Amino acid sequence: MQVGNATTPTTIFFRNNVSVKATLFEPDTPIVHEELDLPSQKALSGRSASSLQNSFSMPGISEFQNQLEKQGQMEQSIVIKKGDQVVGTVGRNGWAMLQESSIQGVWEKANNNPANFAQMLKQQGYEVETYQPGNGPTYAEVHEMIHHESYSTLIARQSVEYCRELSSLSGGSVY
Repeated sequence: MQVGNATTPTTIFFRNNVSVKATLFEPDTPIVHEELDLPSQKALSGRSASSLQNSFSMPGISEFQNQLEKQGQMEQSIVIKKGDQVVGTVGRNGWAMLQESSIQGVWEKANNNPANFAQMLKQQGYEVETYQPGNGPTYAEVHEMIHHESYSTLIARQSVEYCRELSSLSGGSVY
């Protein structure tokens, strides 16, 4: 889940490709840390960007941009406003992007249930617009309402950041 402007290229990749439900882990026995035999940093430094990209399972720039486009096309079922300002959205896929930590707390109290969430927000004075399937705005449209920039500008900026991230992982340029 994204809170505020914390989206990174890696976040987008995992959001589009991984589904995880967190559970509390309490071991019955104490955890014993053991040293692992991992390749040294020196062995990694001679590897190419494409080799590292495969090691970290990060997609190429075209695939990354396609994932951003896919994210932008996701229909939203709820748009949350505070006054004239959009402060959050919930997609049909259940993914929420919330601009205020207080709304994040309400989302958690609602157990990530969009109907309960909308009702709780209305009780707290937020304007909540709900949409039937096929009638909601896309994530790209909501992004433009919140950030006052085009979604294509976001894709361009995130693409540059993604290339920088790949460069830092490989130790060289991937431009």
